[in-house]
Amino acid sequence: GWYLNDEYGPKEIPQVAARYKAVKELDPDHITNSVLYENTVIGLYNDTSDIIGTDPYDWRNSSTTTSIHYTLNSITDVVDAYANAPDRSTLCVTQMHNRGLYPHNVGNTEPPYAVKLAMAMMQPMLGCRGQLQYSYFDQLRMLKDGHDVPADPATVDRRFAEMYNVTHTVDANIPFFLGENRHEFVKVISNPGYVTWSVWARSTASQRLYLINGNVTQAEIKLTYDNGSELTFDLGPWEYKQVDL
Repeated sequence: GWYLNDEYGPKEIPQVAARYKAVKELDPDHITNSVLYENTVIGLYNDTSDIIGTDPYDWRNSSTTTSIHYTLNSITDVVDAYANAPDRSTLCVTQMHNRGLYPHNVGNTEPPYAVKLAMAMMQPMLGCRGQLQYSYFDQLRMLKDGHDVPADPATVDRRFAEMYNVTHTVDANIPFFLGENRHEFVKVISNPGYVTWSVWARSTASQRLYLINGNVTQAEIKLTYDNGSELTFDLGPWEYKQVDL
């Protein structure tokens, strides 16, 4: 395929749209892809690419909670913008490079494994149809005394083990995410807020509930069916949980 747009802003949409039209005329058998951070206006890019992507950071802002909320918003913005566009698909490109080089991260630290898993699973949970982890190369780097240096072998081994576990968890759930997004509950209460949830069904008899706590503290979520029965879960900080219903 063709990578047409890496974060060109709205002012460049006419040029990018012209490029997309030319590529589709010259090579109609291959897809085109774009990645943007302009998620609040991402619907304007409909005529610029077959696949419209966003590039969330998982540990970038002033606090863990605000970072997770930003990622949630960037995903829902692109998913909602193209929900009724059958000839378009969506992509989330997790910015892994800030896990190795993190001068702007929360507490100037690498995100813990729980955040890496929560961020990766949040993307298909909310309806994004594709995922890239960007990039493997950056897992070989680290900051030491403010300098970019090769990461030590133990750090590299840990990062790649975590990456394997994250991608394996996503992969194992693909049959559900390719199924139907169900709205099973009539009432959802979480304390504190910012617990993300969804239900995906790969068949009538096989449904799975997905939960993520986007808080730095313990959270409780209560989900109520229309018949009055309830499900209650306690989730630790940034905890991801999947439950077969």
